[in-house]
Amino acid sequence: MTMNSFLKHYEKFMSLNQREKEIRKLIADGMTYEKIGSKIFISPNTLRTHRINIRIKLEIKAFRDVVRYVDNFC
Repeated sequence: MTMNSFLKHYEKFMSLNQREKEIRKLIADGMTYEKIGSKIFISPNTLRTHRINIRIKLEIKAFRDVVRYVDNFC
């Protein structure tokens, strides 16, 4: 990854709010959506909204690509 590319992805990562970062990490850790909702006390609809916001902010099409961000920034 070039420095320019790293900075671009880092800026996207930093645009996530704290809850989105938490959810992103739990998904990357392999937790199911049901377990995530139970663990952090949110409804499935709220989790869905967070997932959509994460995908938009990180500009990713497949949510499995979220692991790439965890590997690079956590």
